Amino acid sequence: MVNAQTSTSARFLGLRRTISICIGCMGIYFGVQIIAALYPSLMIGFMNARLGYYYYYSPVFDTLNQILIILVTLFATVASGGMAAWFGIKMMGVNLKAQLEQTRFDRSWIVKGASMMFAANLILSLLVSLLNSILGFFGAGIDPVGLSGSGSFAGILLNFLMAVVAAPFFEEVIFRGIMCKSMARFNKGFAVIFSALLFGIAHMNLYQGIPAFGMGIILAFVYLRSGSLWVPILMHAVNNFMALLETYAPGVFSILNAIVMLLLATAGVYFIYKERHQFAGVFRQNRKAKEEWKAVRSNGGFWVLVVIFVLICLLGMIGSMFMNFILY
Repeated sequence: MVNAQTSTSARFLGLRRTISICIGCMGIYFGVQIIAALYPSLMIGFMNARLGYYYYYSPVFDTLNQILIILVTLFATVASGGMAAWFGIKMMGVNLKAQLEQTRFDRSWIVKGASMMFAANLILSLLVSLLNSILGFFGAGIDPVGLSGSGSFAGILLNFLMAVVAAPFFEEVIFRGIMCKSMARFNKGFAVIFSALLFGIAHMNLYQGIPAFGMGIILAFVYLRSGSLWVPILMHAVNNFMALLETYAPGVFSILNAIVMLLLATAGVYFIYKERHQFAGVFRQNRKAKEEWKAVRSNGGFWVLVVIFVLICLLGMIGSMFMNFILY
């Protein structure tokens, strides 16, 4: 199932130490993202206090503010990803350079992997929609989360750099190149599932977090199967590029983009079926990872991340309930 180059780490560390470092990487990545998320509220409050009427009704200020939000998000992605990656590489002794120099791999894995990822995303997005429908009976819901929608050239360019370049590179380095690689020494199935779980939590909302968990399983699976970190990086970039097109593509191009995504998802179902025995092997291995999951459950940092994630999700649902109450 696994290429030998992805199954070893440059520095041998114990299980609990490895998990703690992974949680530390996640904490750094998570913390900087949360701090960055405060910017829009602080900026709006400051600008409103200074400019009042002109801030709310000036298209120039509106465009400028959207660009600034995207710029801060791009900076946060690079800063959080860079710091978390540096911490993980330093503490784990992972040879990232060797992983990135591994450019000899089966190129078909990029297409197969991206297709499987679209299939997982489609299925789990339908699950989120179903959950939203159920929550709707109680006046709550899961708010959609996407890219900031500044239609200016600068806004589109910054979103491209953030979503298609920075996020795929840093997230794959952290969650696959460091976390999955280091934990695969103990149990490869556990490495796939646990790194995907942290990947889902990192998105800080259920709307993206649930599909991201499924996508994380595919990304880690393909990373181990292909033997190259570039495969999940390129898969991730393709996925985010399609999401970018969905945000900005006008009219007929948006429809064409949706058709392409549906075709890829259909192909992905076929590839998942074709790889079903290998996927089954992942889950069989994970069932044997009793010590690994026990170490996770006993890690206080993991539960801190879970509590923060749950609180953010609950606050979002309570906010939607409050808005529905006010409006209706």
